[in-house]
Amino acid sequence: MLVFINLVTSPDALWFYWVTVFWGIGIIWHAIGVFGKRGKLGKNWEEKKIKELMEKDKRK
Repeated sequence: MLVFINLVTSPDALWFYWVTVFWGIGIIWHAIGVFGKRGKLGKNWEEKKIKELMEKDKRK
C-alpha cells in the first residue's frame, strides 16, 4: 500500500523504504517486549495461565 501511495503521489522520490524500515524496527521492538525473556508473555505469564486453565478445568 505504501508503495502504491508513494508512486501515485511522488514517483520521483521513493520514500516508502524509510517508512517500511522504521515501521519494521518498531514491530521488532514490540515483539521483543512481548515475547522476550522479561516480556509480557514470559515465564510468569505462562505459569499464571496454566494455573488459571487448571482451575477452570477443576470446576467442570
